[in-house]
Amino acid sequence: MAVDMTEDGTVTALKVTWRLDELYTQTVIAGMDQNADGTYDPSELHPLVEEAVQNLEEWSYFTDVRSGTTRVTAGTPETYRAYMDADRLVYEFTLSLPDGTPPAGEDLRVRLFDPSYYISIALEKARPVTLDQAPDACAYRIEPAPGFKESLLLSESAFMQEAEPNTEGMGGTFAETVVITCG
Repeated sequence: MAVDMTEDGTVTALKVTWRLDELYTQTVIAGMDQNADGTYDPSELHPLVEEAVQNLEEWSYFTDVRSGTTRVTAGTPETYRAYMDADRLVYEFTLSLPDGTPPAGEDLRVRLFDPSYYISIALEKARPVTLDQAPDACAYRIEPAPGFKESLLLSESAFMQEAEPNTEGMGGTFAETVVITCG
């Protein structure tokens, strides 16, 4: 995830990258090589990411952004693309944030998760976050997912509950939190 920032430490946008697993990739790209040249051009893959962007609007693009404890509503992606990286389909999209996010002195907290936990979302291991154009006083840390308390036993019904948009659901339990601080 790349975080676009201004000189005063406010965040203007989040650039999110999803690198999808091989099985899902093979399932969704079947039949997408329209010119039968053996490769998948970005133009051939564009309908996939376009559909994902449309379908995930009510789910806030599986992105939970908070300034302090207040939820921040990100904008609809204006730029997005799909491409192949070896045998994996990659979606990239940019979510704009309201001006003044976060207000001076507050941390920005970002989590990426599917409330239903049908899709597992994890940060890249090698370079999980970049702070683009961030002042020297800004940094990030990654807080591990809270997980379940030892005393909580899960039944199958816990995974079968219907997730609702803009809720934690099961996925929030397993989401890492990126905390961005300036100052």
